[in-house]
Amino acid sequence: MRKILSILLCILILSCFLSGCGSGSGTVYDEDGNASITSEWRLVEFTVNGNTTVIAKDPPLVRIFTAHLNPAFSCPDGTNCTLRNGRKSHSGTVTKEDGKYMITFDDTSVAMIGEISGNVLTLQKAGGKLEIVFKTGTEE
Repeated sequence: MRKILSILLCILILSCFLSGCGSGSGTVYDEDGNASITSEWRLVEFTVNGNTTVIAKDPPLVRIFTAHLNPAFSCPDGTNCTLRNGRKSHSGTVTKEDGKYMITFDDTSVAMIGEISGNVLTLQKAGGKLEIVFKTGTEE
């Protein structure tokens, strides 16, 4: 019995140490206090034709489904980006012009304009009625 308790205690201690691995926010801030485009971005809301959906306010089943699809935006090197929407990923290129990010995708002619304010990244379809809002960091 003592042997089993020792093993369980070791497993518990090891799992506590491992649970902290990778829990960093992945957020890098610039001198103005805005998150960098290279941060890890998660979807918080989107607007299509004036109708806004806020992920946190969706019914629990919708939130579980959305979390499973894991929509996100990433640009680890500041130039090459990926917009992940469910099971589909769109690769593209980011350039910075006049404080805004111009994003062009390899698989479509759709371009997006991105702006960062604090820990919020807003992407808008150029000439369209689509807006996607992402956040980075651990705060909600």
